[in-house]
Amino acid sequence: MMVNEADNDTQITSIFTLGLIRIMALVLMVILLRYNMQLPAALTLFILLVTEGSRWWSRAGRRNLQLELSLNPVRLFPGEKTKLTVKITNKKILPVFLSCSQSINQELEILGQEKAARDLPGDISWTGVLWGHSSFTTTRTLQARKRGYYRLPPILVYSRDAMGLYSHQVYLDSNNWLVVYPRLVPLPELELAPANLIGDRSVRRQILPDPIRVVGLRDYTPDMPARLINWQASAHHDQLLARILEPSSELMLCLAVDVEAFTRDADQKEAFEATLSLAASLACWADSQGVPCGLLANASQVEAPGPVNIPVTRGPGQTPLILESLARLELNPLLPLPQLLKPEYTHLPWGTTLIVLGNTSIEAPPGVRQVIFYHYGDKPVPLDPDQTGDNRLPDREGIGL
Repeated sequence: MMVNEADNDTQITSIFTLGLIRIMALVLMVILLRYNMQLPAALTLFILLVTEGSRWWSRAGRRNLQLELSLNPVRLFPGEKTKLTVKITNKKILPVFLSCSQSINQELEILGQEKAARDLPGDISWTGVLWGHSSFTTTRTLQARKRGYYRLPPILVYSRDAMGLYSHQVYLDSNNWLVVYPRLVPLPELELAPANLIGDRSVRRQILPDPIRVVGLRDYTPDMPARLINWQASAHHDQLLARILEPSSELMLCLAVDVEAFTRDADQKEAFEATLSLAASLACWADSQGVPCGLLANASQVEAPGPVNIPVTRGPGQTPLILESLARLELNPLLPLPQLLKPEYTHLPWGTTLIVLGNTSIEAPPGVRQVIFYHYGDKPVPLDPDQTGDNRLPDREGIGL
């Protein structure tokens, strides 16, 4: 939990909260004592003690507060719901008068939400007394509206004294995030028949990478299993290198998203989101059929480095990794798609079907069985798997959404 404190008073509730007025009251008390006016002096002293005590109380109240914030689940699709649970614990004897406020991204809808207090910013607010060594827990239901990677901002906590004279604020951050995958569409909506993809899928069985069929080496990334590291080659090149295993399946897919194609026109955001939905649907379809699948995208990711580069393989974490990368993807191209694909040609398993999502036309490299193009909004054209020739296909119009 990260804490960021602010010492500024949020509002003036009494003239005695002003420092100049308190100094003048102190001078007045000395004068009253000088002329032996004990009752007015005692009243002035009482006011000073109350104001200073309240000031200390509001400042001390914001300390030793612990925030526990959780989302369940943290990964979901548009339209699904998640539970936001917030628990604030007062780990001191002094009771605290709290007002809490939490901002929520506009793409996350708060279900059953009462209108927040007008004097508090944010979308969710709570107000109450937190006694010594006690806690307060509240739960809200959020519904995802749109694909994205959302990090919850810090909770703003106002600490007040019992008299309501002072208010100090502190930001409590628990570093929580929510991943909303792209919307899935069924294959009939994509107008894609499984027969359009080349490969033998007559037997449904668990398909795993064959450790004997090593087709090359590539730089190791943290999302790869450690068992793929080639220690001998890594020591020779003084960097971690991983083996590229050819899966024991005849059909292998590599999805390539050309984000640059959606920046040429100003109104391409809808087409971009629809294309990511298509990529997510194909990845889920491949997972359900036991087909190894990879992803390439020439754009930046939210809170993740560089373009997307996920090797063609299959495993329990492959599809969630692809979906999360698509959720993080931004409409911000980093380099042309052909430039991203060129160094990957030697890493693609032999016989891979390359599916290009966007308006980029490329030639099929050696070893790629066929190239399929999807252009958003284009009229569907039947795919003919018999025109593969020498593993190089002419440009094909793709299948629209």
